[in-house]
Amino acid sequence: MRSNPILFTSLLVGLNFTFIASSHALGWHHGISLGINHYNSDAQIAFYNKQTQQVESISANFKADSTSQILDNQLNLSGYSTNHTWLIDYKINQYSLEDKLAQDERYTLKGINAQWLAGYKVLELHANTRVYAMAGLNYHKQKFSYPNNTGQNKHSDSTTNTLVGLRLDIPLSRDWVAHIKGDTKLTGEQKSTRATIALNYRFSRNFTLLAEYQNQNLKTTKATSSSSSFYQFDGNINQISLKTTLIW
Repeated sequence: MRSNPILFTSLLVGLNFTFIASSHALGWHHGISLGINHYNSDAQIAFYNKQTQQVESISANFKADSTSQILDNQLNLSGYSTNHTWLIDYKINQYSLEDKLAQDERYTLKGINAQWLAGYKVLELHANTRVYAMAGLNYHKQKFSYPNNTGQNKHSDSTTNTLVGLRLDIPLSRDWVAHIKGDTKLTGEQKSTRATIALNYRFSRNFTLLAEYQNQNLKTTKATSSSSSFYQFDGNINQISLKTTLIW
């Protein structure tokens, strides 16, 4: 399903802040995070004709090489609201990467992602260890560019999908908490699974420091503008983040 990224993001942010404003006095607490991010991607990209015969294949190792790409990758806002029975989790981020070739040519990979998940506690173990079943929506847009005889050829793909997953919160001590999350897409043309592990340190009443690693396996097939051929992206997108979270 195609979607307008500005509309989707605006609705996501508006929904969360409306919820925060209405739930603050009802035993909920909230957090919102900003920080620095590093991305890389290893991918196999194949091109097919209309008879589904492969005509070309590319192996690419994407990373942020320029200052502008590094700055683009810092757009990352995430947050949550919880009463320890219900959990709301949301995130907006983008990435800009390239794989340099000979003679100033390059492959480029750019993407934007927005998600909203709601969870319910399905299991609570000793020491407040909790397991949440999660479900929600994810918007993802990705653009791949590569050189050919006529210049830079571009392929763009955007979808909105249903997500389901699990989240495990493990208190390690009074100030340290580990988070383990996994989810997969149920609908749409894209196939995606993600795994995230994070370590959270609460260094004051209203602030925590969060170190996080996320690996996403993404497979997408997209027809070209003429619909006479298509390309397939099959690879991993890795994200390492160090964030400060304001909690209240």
